[in-house]
Amino acid sequence: MAPIDYSKWDNLDTDSESEAPSKAQPKPSPAAPAAAPPAAARKAPAAAPPAATSTTASTPSAANPPSTYNATPTAVQGVMLRCNVDAAEHGDAPPWVATTLPADHDVFYRAAPAPVSEMIGIPLIIDRVRGLEEETPSHLDNAMAAALNVDPESGRAPASWRKNVGTVTVVRVDKKPLLVQQLEAIVKYCELVAARLAEGGLPKGMLSRRGFEAWFETYCEEQKKVRMGTGGEGDVEDWREVRSPYEM
Repeated sequence: MAPIDYSKWDNLDTDSESEAPSKAQPKPSPAAPAAAPPAAARKAPAAAPPAATSTTASTPSAANPPSTYNATPTAVQGVMLRCNVDAAEHGDAPPWVATTLPADHDVFYRAAPAPVSEMIGIPLIIDRVRGLEEETPSHLDNAMAAALNVDPESGRAPASWRKNVGTVTVVRVDKKPLLVQQLEAIVKYCELVAARLAEGGLPKGMLSRRGFEAWFETYCEEQKKVRMGTGGEGDVEDWREVRSPYEM
């Protein structure tokens, strides 16, 4: 959205005192006060009628929502990214799987959005699922979570996201549904950003909604040719009708 030009409002005349006053009219002579009626003729003021009551329930509306109205979903659709050990335990299953988080989960209030995702207009936050109980730290490495946290200037993720990360759940800050295919594309884009920075710099406009939208469209077309699942949006191998994350 273009910035609002407040200068257009500088010359607006909102001072009502600047208008030309109307021609003064002569004031009429005050009339003589009427004689008060005798006390016996005076009537007591009528009592106010009782407030009307209705047995019909009011219809809820956007302006008058019911007491139980809640515009926020109770569960937010996201994606779980499995760390090395979890991925190994699930064999040939994809490393990402659809999941949900409660809408009031504390991650929505304590986590900062992943940098690149915020710059392309789809802010994502990440909740760690699996703790550091493994004897071999490399079991908890999670390359996809590290990619999401790539710094848009250095091309590297912070150390806290490169080692001992564990399995994580990724959701959108705005609590809109996040599809597995959409997150896959965002992870790939973050990896591309890191690769371009390592090569010397980013193309102009790459870290923007417009840049990602153009790339996402191309990526979807490529996936449709080789991943022809039949399960719809819930099938990670079905790219036939994958919606843009901006359309959710």
